[in-house]
Amino acid sequence: MGRLCLAVTVVLALVAGCTPVAADDPASTPANDESRASLNAAAGVYVRLVDVLNRLYDKCMAGKGFTVHPRHEPVDPASFTAKEPPLDRPENLDDARKYGYRISAAPEVAPTEKVVEPDPFDAQPEEVRRQYAEGLTGPGNPNRGERTRPGDKERDVFVMPDGNKQFVYKQGCQPETDRAVLGDVKRFVELRYAATSGLDHAVHNAAAADPGASAARAAWISCMSGRGYPGVTDSVDAARKAESYYENVDQANADAVRQARDSEIEQAVAHAQCAEQTRVNEALQAAWNRELATYLATHEADLVAWQEFSEASLTRAQQMLAS
Repeated sequence: MGRLCLAVTVVLALVAGCTPVAADDPASTPANDESRASLNAAAGVYVRLVDVLNRLYDKCMAGKGFTVHPRHEPVDPASFTAKEPPLDRPENLDDARKYGYRISAAPEVAPTEKVVEPDPFDAQPEEVRRQYAEGLTGPGNPNRGERTRPGDKERDVFVMPDGNKQFVYKQGCQPETDRAVLGDVKRFVELRYAATSGLDHAVHNAAAADPGASAARAAWISCMSGRGYPGVTDSVDAARKAESYYENVDQANADAVRQARDSEIEQAVAHAQCAEQTRVNEALQAAWNRELATYLATHEADLVAWQEFSEASLTRAQQMLAS
């Protein structure tokens, strides 16, 4: 039903947030073993590559006279491993009754607030930070969207096989370092896309169009409508509707908050019951596994090349850092 940071100075970072394929997954077949192994092996290599690239960016910027650099957030290697079907929320009826959509967390599951130390770079004067950004990615305004406006930084635009576009800045320490380390930046972007967003988009879209999954989803929509939730077509719609119960609710008003949470729980229970009745999650996950197997087989060459390219780039980056 549902679908399950860019570091300040990493032009190529991308995070997806999935986990390795289980051994008994339908996608785990001999025909797909090499593709899956390459994805998993490349994940650790890519994390190390990003770390070395960040240090090379800092080294380049130090050569321009800067002594304080932005903090680099680590990349989760699980973001680049072979995938398993995304889990829907609520995951089951018991989960729905206890936590709803986890919008208003129950006390026993409330997350512990993480204390983040201030980044010394943020304390730099605004003009220094502007100069740093210019030295890192060239003059002009940053732009991560498709539309280019006057005054934006110069970028290369790479169109992926599915039509999506990837953007890479052309001037400054970051792209200069990337070109020196990666060589063929366009090829690197294409291979990384095939192993991450390209995989996710292709598998998700194909699974959603699967006839069995589509029929189960239609049955779930009808069930939800019958339970008093017309217009809810998927988990994203459901979560948005649940969030609406908290709009304009005074958090200091315990009764109002409790009423909103009761509405969230009631909807989540209907969601889970309709999912059990129609077996929509099972249908979607089965379709997802089939499409993943197809993608791994079809893109085996690219996924193996992604591992090899990452390994060669890491070696070059380490040599440059040591020089």
